[in-house]
Amino acid sequence: MAPEEAGRIEESLKQKVSEVRLLSHGLAPIWRATAGGRPLIIKGLEMHDQALCEIDGLNALEEAGFPVPKNRAVIAGDRQHYLVMEWIESGRATPRQIGSILVGGYKRKADRWGYNRSNYIGLLPQDNRWEADFASFYRECRLQPQFRRGEQSGLLSGKDQELAESALRSVARDFETLSPVLIHGDLWSGNLLLSTGKVYLIDPAVSYCHPEQDLAMMALFGGPLSLSDLESIALETGSPPGFRRRIPFWQIYPLLVHVNLFGASYLGQLRAALAAAN
Repeated sequence: MAPEEAGRIEESLKQKVSEVRLLSHGLAPIWRATAGGRPLIIKGLEMHDQALCEIDGLNALEEAGFPVPKNRAVIAGDRQHYLVMEWIESGRATPRQIGSILVGGYKRKADRWGYNRSNYIGLLPQDNRWEADFASFYRECRLQPQFRRGEQSGLLSGKDQELAESALRSVARDFETLSPVLIHGDLWSGNLLLSTGKVYLIDPAVSYCHPEQDLAMMALFGGPLSLSDLESIALETGSPPGFRRRIPFWQIYPLLVHVNLFGASYLGQLRAALAAAN
C-alpha cells in the first residue's frame, strides 16, 4: 500500500494506521493493520462501486441476523478504494454452531426474486433485477449473463447453455411456490470466518434467492460442513425434498463464474455439473 493511500485511510478513520501487512493478493489485495490499538482488515478494490456494494451486502446480512465483522467503512482512494472492517481472530466452531447461525439468518423474505441493486460476484457484475418467479430470475440474472460472457471468449458452447436450461426447467418446479430469502450468494469456505465458537460472513454477493444456492456452493469447494450437515440446514430452512439431487444444478452458476474469471481449467468441473444436473 502506497504511503499516500495509508495516509488517506488515517485521515478518514481519524486514527494512526500502523503495522500494515499484506496478507494476500488474489482477486483483491487484503492487508492487516492496526488503528487505535485495534486490528483491522483493509481490502483494496478497483472500483468504488464494488466497495459500496460489498458494504451494502454486509449491512443487509447483519440486518437479517447473520454475524458479520463490525466497524465497517468505505474509503475512496486515488489508485483503488478500500473496505475497512474489524479483524476476526481465527478459531474453531462446531458444525452445529455453524448450522445454527446459518439457519437463524435465512429468515428475511421478499415477494420477488432479486435485490434492490445489482452487485458483484468476485470481480464480475451480478444482475439483480427483480423478477416475479424463480425460473425467470435464475435464467435472466444468473445463467444467461455468464453464458454470454463465456461464449464471447470462446470458452462456452450452445450445448452447455442447453444443458443448463434443461436443468433449470427441472429444478424450477420445486421452487414455484416458495418465497425467496436473503442469501450470501458467494458462500464458499473462505467467506465463512470461524472464530472461537462464532462464525462471521464476509465478501457477500447478496440477493433474494434460496439458501440452497449457498449450501451447494459450500459443498463445491469444501469446508467445515459435511453433506449431511448441509442437507439438515436445507431442511430446516424450508427446502423441498431432493436437496442432494439439486446440488449439481446450483453449482453451475459459481462454476460459470470461475470459468469466466479464471479460464478453461474449470470447464471440466462445469461440464460434470451440467451432466449431473440433467
